[in-house]
Amino acid sequence: MGIHKRHISSYSAHVNGRVEKPNQSLANILASITQNTNDWDEQLPHTMLALNSAIHEATYTSAFFLEHGRDIRLSYTYEKNSDTPQNKYEYVEKLLPSLEQIFNKVLKNLKEQEASHINLSTKPTKQHHYDYKIGSLCFIKTPNIKSNLSPKLRPKFEDPYRVIERFSNVNYKVQHVEQLRKRFNTHVNRMIPFIKRFSYLHLNNLDDLQNQTIRG
Repeated sequence: MGIHKRHISSYSAHVNGRVEKPNQSLANILASITQNTNDWDEQLPHTMLALNSAIHEATYTSAFFLEHGRDIRLSYTYEKNSDTPQNKYEYVEKLLPSLEQIFNKVLKNLKEQEASHINLSTKPTKQHHYDYKIGSLCFIKTPNIKSNLSPKLRPKFEDPYRVIERFSNVNYKVQHVEQLRKRFNTHVNRMIPFIKRFSYLHLNNLDDLQNQTIRG
């Protein structure tokens, strides 16, 4: 059936762009027009109107036009045109050719955008992320850690996790070092290497600590 299973990492919008990009646009508009955090739901109709009437950068047309075959009619732009169809049959006769023309144009634009993205993605780039091996320890960035501290002082990384599976160069499965049932998939952008301190080396006495320091 052409279905392929893919691992999607949380807190990594770029790996699920078809869903996360509209969500990001929605959040950006709401952040611009809401007066406080309690009335965002009241602004959703206005936000969706703005999104549906905006020209998309890939299709070069609006979502409303693709669905209805005409531009959206707003209260301040409405004018009764002389070419308004007299009946539903005349409306369909005018609508179908218009939709066919715009669909062909959109398909062409999408193919050009796809070719451009493929060209950019295949260009050689330097690898900036850390290469984690199975068994490597790391911290996981979690923005919503509950704390009584102010946002600037709030911890942004959770306790060490161990890499137990590697799906690709950027997607891993990690497991908490103590809570073994706590395991999940994550993107490399949320991971930072964990460097053991002496308290994790289980040294028996001060002599071991001194010997370890000399050898280091």
